[in-house]
Amino acid sequence: MAAHARELSCLAELAFQHGLRLAVEPIGGHTLCAGPDDALALIESAGNPDIVGLLVDSFHYFRTQIDDTELERIPLNKLLIIHVNDSEDGAVDELTDANRMYPLEGVIPLGDMLGRLVARGSTGWSKTQGETASARTDPCVAPAALILNQVARATLTKDAELAASKPASSVQAARNSPRGCVWTS
Repeated sequence: MAAHARELSCLAELAFQHGLRLAVEPIGGHTLCAGPDDALALIESAGNPDIVGLLVDSFHYFRTQIDDTELERIPLNKLLIIHVNDSEDGAVDELTDANRMYPLEGVIPLGDMLGRLVARGSTGWSKTQGETASARTDPCVAPAALILNQVARATLTKDAELAASKPASSVQAARNSPRGCVWTS
């Protein structure tokens, strides 16, 4: 990990010089950063640069069964972007990116995860994703509060059956948009 931390430190300095921030994305099953604790340890080993944070991906967190306490340990100032997506049903250790779906179309309990982030005051950026052949689009980013509040509200106030049969308006907008953008509140 030391070599990766040195590289991250160098990249952080370069990003800083250009006014950019870096986000480390923990990838389920990866040996370097399988979850947020690993990513935060890498950032700490790199000298904890202020411009380096995390990208949280609901699909990867579902695949690796990241628990709520690990998610809640992420400092909000380190939570830079959230990939909001769902998954087809299946054995979590056999799921691949091809099994991704748009929010509320699959089996990930997004209301629990996103509701916690909204309750904590997450104000980062988020991006909807859908990787299945029928849902694939060119994704873009939108303010996290818009997507998080919409998806969390939809999943927390409706039962799972209703949410699955009637997606939230932001999800419908993402599905119908040529770029997958969500700008509704």
